[in-house]
Amino acid sequence: MSDVVHKLLLIINTSNEKDIDYNISWIMLQNINKISSMSINQLADLCYVSISTISRFCRKLGCNSFYEFKNMLVYDDNEYFDPRNKSINMNINEDASDLFFMAKKNIDLATETLKTEEIDQLVQYIHDYPSVSLVGLNTGQSITLDFQSELMVLGKFATVFVDIDKQLDNIKSLDENSLLVIFSISGGCSYNSRLSEALKQSKAKKVLITQNPATPLLEYVTKVILYGNEYFPFVGRYAFLYVKDLILMRYRFLYEV
Repeated sequence: MSDVVHKLLLIINTSNEKDIDYNISWIMLQNINKISSMSINQLADLCYVSISTISRFCRKLGCNSFYEFKNMLVYDDNEYFDPRNKSINMNINEDASDLFFMAKKNIDLATETLKTEEIDQLVQYIHDYPSVSLVGLNTGQSITLDFQSELMVLGKFATVFVDIDKQLDNIKSLDENSLLVIFSISGGCSYNSRLSEALKQSKAKKVLITQNPATPLLEYVTKVILYGNEYFPFVGRYAFLYVKDLILMRYRFLYEV
């Protein structure tokens, strides 16, 4: 699911139904498969607002223009339901058990590849750094929010910015006393260039958790923790949940909370 779709859903879930942003988000989500072929004039007419209002709304979503908004909209991090994805060697209509076995295999691979020492080092960073920020890209966003709340239960506060502009501004502002943990199944997102620039400006220790060894963010982070199999994007989130829970379990064990 694209970053902007996450943002549109967030607006729907948190805004008043009378707000103009709610109305625009609702109409966009109802016509999500048509927007890529629409002009900004057509979308403005559909939402009963001006072209300038649509442009401002796109900027609120973290897009520089309506054109960029459309490009971000079609970005699919996990290619969940793309029939062209040759890496998904399964037909769920014929045998739903294939999904279970693929998920299990990816979790098994995560178990084999992850080193306890590596996880414990990250746990120590999270515990010791006075400032911890979390970034979840695409599907990783919902997992990151869950991770934030569970960390708080363990007594550790971490910030999460869902809004893309605020997220990037926060990354740029982080200093040497800050830890940034990025959760991304694919190791990237639809705004890779802007994220890379923000990471370059950040002075924080930056840790990326991904199952993609060829992540485009590699040169901009301090450390990459790999798990699972890059050729299993369809079930990447299951192993991702395993990694998230493993970090929390080690945190609880090491610091007896």
